[in-house]
Amino acid sequence: MRSLTLYKQGHFIDSVHVAPGDTSLTSLQKYRLKKHIVIVGERMDDARDFANFLIQKGFPFVSMLHGGYDVIEMDASDHVRK
Repeated sequence: MRSLTLYKQGHFIDSVHVAPGDTSLTSLQKYRLKKHIVIVGERMDDARDFANFLIQKGFPFVSMLHGGYDVIEMDASDHVRK
């Protein structure tokens, strides 16, 4: 849950971009019961709200990265695509 510009600057390998405010969930449906979804947002309130929204919509494996993307960016060269 970051802007497309920030997503393009760097993101986890195999991650899916979801624009802030996107409630269609089209890009996430195929992962609903297969993958653990980790929410990485620019603002923790938005990330928490979106994580709760996903749980309400039946996504059973949802968590948040505390501190957002900046927390892991320093030491994530093996997991981040730039």
